[in-house]
Formats: sequence, C-alpha cells, structure tokens
Amino acid sequence: MVYACFNNRKMGWVYHMAAKEFGARLRELRKQRGLTQRELAGLVGVDFSYLSKIESGAVPPPSEKVILRIAVALKVSEKELIALAGRIPTDIAQTLKSSKTAQQLVRASNKVSEVAQMSTQNLKRFRDARAFTKVAVALVLVAMVSVSLWFASPVSALDVGITSPASGTIGSSYSFSVTININTSERVPISDVTVYIYKSGERSSYQATLAAMPLGSETKSYNTTQTGNAGTATVTATPGSGWSSGWDFGYRSATFEGSPSAWGYGYGYGGSSSISYNISWTSPSRPT
Repeated sequence: MVYACFNNRKMGWVYHMAAKEFGARLRELRKQRGLTQRELAGLVGVDFSYLSKIESGAVPPPSEKVILRIAVALKVSEKELIALAGRIPTDIAQTLKSSKTAQQLVRASNKVSEVAQMSTQNLKRFRDARAFTKVAVALVLVAMVSVSLWFASPVSALDVGITSPASGTIGSSYSFSVTININTSERVPISDVTVYIYKSGERSSYQATLAAMPLGSETKSYNTTQTGNAGTATVTATPGSGWSSGWDFGYRSATFEGSPSAWGYGYGYGGSSSISYNISWTSPSRPT
C-alpha cells in the first residue's frame, strides 16, 4: 500500500497515516455494527483497554493479524483497515524487495512530486479566525489519497490535481475540484479517497474531513457530524472513460508478472483514466 499525501507546506509526497485516523475510522465502523468496545475486544481477542487506546489514537494501529480479526468481526474489508494502518501486505512487501520495482517507485514518486508542486503553488493560508466576528479567510486544502499500487510494469503511478478556491468569509460556501489521473499503461486500483480541509498550522483544531469519497458516478452529502463538526459538504464524482467504480476489481482473479495475486485481485481499469470530484463545502459560522 502506498499512501500519497500532498501537503502544500512541505511541497512533497510523504508516507504517513496517523494513529488517530485509524482509531477514528475503527470507532465509526464499530458503532455502525452496534458493538461496544468490550464486545468488539472479546470478538477480536484483545484487552478492552488496548482497544480503547487504539480508538483514541493513543497507541499505533495494531498488527496485521489483529487488523484481519477486526475486519472479520466488523464484517468490513481488511484492505481499508490495512491501508489506514499504513501496513504493507505480505505479498506486496515481497514485490518491493525487487530492486527494479523500488527504482521504478522512486522515479514515479519524483514525477508525481513535480506535478503536485506545480498544481498547488497558488494555495493560500488561513488568517487568524478565532474572533467571533466574520473575517476574510483563504482555504488551505490537502488531498490524501489511499492507493493500492500493484507494481505491474511499467510503473507510472498517478497524479492528483487540486484547484484553489477563492477567498471568502467563515460561514460561507466554497466550491473547488480534485482530479485523480491514472497515467497511460498503468493499472492502479484505488480503494479510498479522503479530502481534508483545514486551517494552516492548526489542523487539530480546524479540520473538515470528507471521508470515503465516491469511487463511481455518484453524489454524496456530508453533515456536520460526518465532517467532524466542521461544516457541511456535497461531493459529486465523475469518472473518466475506462474507470471501474467501487470494489468490483476486488472480486476477480488475475496473474501478473508470472505470479497469481495473493488476494486474487483483478485490475479495476487499465491505461489512462481519471476521476474528478466537484466539492461544495460550507464552513462553520465560526471556528469550532
């Protein structure tokens, strides 16, 4: 799993997934199943206090074995949990041992970094918005894309483009777009797309989270609770030609580079393709 996170302040690609992100998603999935922490801990076979610390983000995500047991207990895809935890599945780790593949990944990452820097050079920072009166602000956007890269040669990876919205006042609505482009000859099944909108330098206090963005032609709304008490949003996804939506690629088998996929994945799409998101976000009337 490769987690491509572009941050406009660092101007580069980094490999990161915070423990708090994993814990928050685990808590959400547990509540959707109607389970208490003690009930889930019993099903997974871990101590209740340990599970509580995982959900609060106080400890790193658990091992892959524990994650697989959690996925079974919650009846969810282990791929999403493994991705959030930043784990590299065993079969992918074996592939990465190939120096040729590693070199290809470095070249691809460098190329993506150059594209990302060009697409975000005009992003602005928030001004201080702690006063209760409305003040002029500018949005800082970060797109974090959780991607499964199956290194079928050639590796050309992907690039993410973000349009910069106009300045405005808190409590106002903003529209912008995020486009993910898959390069020619590449096959890169994407399992999750999440967009974070936050105030520069104060991400922990000012952040709207648009999780689990649509992977097909769909419009999805986010209420205040879903964004983390950070306003409301509507997302419209428009796939390009050749894009395979959802999880259908996860239920087929395939053989690549002479070896069968350990999880029996087929590819969701091949060749150049893209998916675009038109996002309308209404910020809170004042910082929360």
